Amino acid sequence: MTIAFGMVSCTVLRDFPTSPMSQNDILYEPAVTYQSLKQTIDARCVSCHGAQRKEGDYEMSSYTGIRGVGRDHIPNAIAGDSKSLILSILREDATEPAHRPTTEDAQEGGFIVLLRRWVVDYRMAYFRSSIHSSDIHLPGTTGFHGALIQKEKWNWAACTRCHGEDLGGGSSGVSCIQCHDTRTDDGCASCHSTKATTTFRSPSTVGSRSAVLHQRHVRDALANGALCQTCHPVPTGLIDGVHLDGKVQVQLSRAAAYQGKQPVWDTAAKTCSDTYCHGAGLEGAKVPTWEPPQDTNTPCQSCHGMPPKQLRSGAMHPVDTRCSTCHPSAHQDNKTIKEPALHLNGQVEVSFQGDCKTCHGDAESSAPPRDLSGNTETSAMGVGAHRVHLAQDGNKRHLVIPCASCHKVPGDVFSKGHIDTAGPAEVTFQGLALSGGLSPQWDRTKGTCGQVYCHGATLDGGKQTTPIWNQVGTGQGSCGSCHGMPPRKLRNGDSHTASTACSSCHTNVRPDLSFVDPSLHINGRVEL
Repeated sequence: MTIAFGMVSCTVLRDFPTSPMSQNDILYEPAVTYQSLKQTIDARCVSCHGAQRKEGDYEMSSYTGIRGVGRDHIPNAIAGDSKSLILSILREDATEPAHRPTTEDAQEGGFIVLLRRWVVDYRMAYFRSSIHSSDIHLPGTTGFHGALIQKEKWNWAACTRCHGEDLGGGSSGVSCIQCHDTRTDDGCASCHSTKATTTFRSPSTVGSRSAVLHQRHVRDALANGALCQTCHPVPTGLIDGVHLDGKVQVQLSRAAAYQGKQPVWDTAAKTCSDTYCHGAGLEGAKVPTWEPPQDTNTPCQSCHGMPPKQLRSGAMHPVDTRCSTCHPSAHQDNKTIKEPALHLNGQVEVSFQGDCKTCHGDAESSAPPRDLSGNTETSAMGVGAHRVHLAQDGNKRHLVIPCASCHKVPGDVFSKGHIDTAGPAEVTFQGLALSGGLSPQWDRTKGTCGQVYCHGATLDGGKQTTPIWNQVGTGQGSCGSCHGMPPRKLRNGDSHTASTACSSCHTNVRPDLSFVDPSLHINGRVEL
């Protein structure tokens, strides 16, 4: 073993001891350590950068926090780097008064001098040790204890020899559990970050794609932060036969398995499939790949359409992109998540704040155009002749056909059979359409209505008594389409006069065949 003494090259990188320590094994002990500086750091920094208040997302109340990064993703401190933020921010012209050093700080034994020695010369040594090198607690270095354990192929004998079979202290009297208590977030944070920190860490993944994506899952503003146990079995102890065995177990559960999903992790393809949290069952959902994202934002469209075309139930989703109209508790109008805890939580919070016009129709009417798919052309099956039936086409040839004649009108948006069933909208003939004892039929494939009273199914001589719904403006509603001009027979079978002067018997009809009162046409009666 070679020991290099000196202010800069003081760090000794060595493997675990294989036998009890002797005087010859005593290593160079760093003069400045985290433990020796902690009280001063707490007094100088923690009031603004502590667990309760984290200016700039920088946290200085723990060794893990000092190694972490802030909102700007710049590390607080990098071992051996004289340009570390923790050093460069302490200067006389600093914007924040707290960052301006005093005369005593820059003198021998002062805070800045000791801090610089700790970061640069002693490479952020955690404590004074005659056994371990100064970077035994520093991830990313070859002397880090996690790297050494990995080098030993997870043979824990090197640790348990001194720290006890349960790593609780043993002959060394130093417990590993004080930093690695798997029952607490702080214990896990020694090697992995938690939601309180900004960088995922492990002995083998610092700066890797694993770090980037773990970070996204626990801090993404689209959700309340995924818990570790969503994707991994959480260990019961530091050494439990599964933890720290050189393998990463993926066991998808919780948010990944909501609503009966059967999530699967494919190690070879690095994909998660059938996961609730990535939109399985929603229109437009994509199977995620465990690769770093190209930007810092997760687009809504990666899990569902924007908006989706269908709900999980199969029902059609409105084309309205104002998410907050129906999801006010979770969403804002700018398509951002207002309350992450209500997103990806296994249920859809819906609280409708509108009327029928919100999802279909426009300011003038709740009937299309616009249909649920956003179509406005009458050639679209969802639009068709809706407005013609409402006598809003300027024709004024008949009474207003109420929505209930063709559809079951819901009491409210959440009524059974409304948005909880698959589209398209059901056609259920009622009222006027059934006059004369008829049994109307809707054929969506052909787009036709047959055997309906309002299109002359009980009358004689009509040229278009089975109209095509989405061929508006082709004369299907003109005189002669529902009955002859004049018809040859009446409904009772008697002969109809051959006179074409309709106004002679039907006083509601003008000589030019317009109507005095359109509401008296196609109303279930014949006015003579």
